Amino acid sequence: MGYALWLVPLHDDVREALAQTIEELAERTSGPRFRPHVTLLSGIPSSTPVELVRSRSSAAVKTWSQAQVLGRAPLELTMEDVDTRSPRYFQFVFAHIRPTADLLSLRQACRSVFFSQDATSTPADDYMPHLSLAYGGKGAEAILSDLRSAASGGGSTAPTDGGRWAMDGCSFEVGAVELWSCEGPPAEWACLDSIPLSTASDETGRHEAP
Repeated sequence: MGYALWLVPLHDDVREALAQTIEELAERTSGPRFRPHVTLLSGIPSSTPVELVRSRSSAAVKTWSQAQVLGRAPLELTMEDVDTRSPRYFQFVFAHIRPTADLLSLRQACRSVFFSQDATSTPADDYMPHLSLAYGGKGAEAILSDLRSAASGGGSTAPTDGGRWAMDGCSFEVGAVELWSCEGPPAEWACLDSIPLSTASDETGRHEAP
């Protein structure tokens, strides 16, 4: 799958609530665990030298940050209703993310440094911002029903409130773009860098995936 750029919730409470949902759905479906994230850009070839991916990503984020009012950070994202694009494995169960102008401009800034902008050779961008809750192949509709419907007394998958998808309309902040190597199964994916969404720092800090 190559490299991908991710947006990860900045604050612990949101990360933990989403991680709990991902954990419980993984138990239910025997699927993989993964870190809560919104994919900003994927499909960067693994043959691209990692230092080139780092430098291009950093340059794109810096360009975007400098175009914002006072180089503001963090970026605010808002979750919407849960959905599925099954049988697409990586869009099995997810929450839509509101496609704000700030998010789409950040996407475009990063996309422009990795992919040709020649309209004759590059397809139109079909970006659907979302936060995955489960990867898999079958049973998505039952999971969506459980997340959306009233609790039946047998417990519910967090973070639900009376069986309702409690994160619908919840906003959370993102303070950086993370660079991930997504080769192999999700358990082997690794975070290679974190690029702050701010003009205050030109440095990136490498760290390992949890």
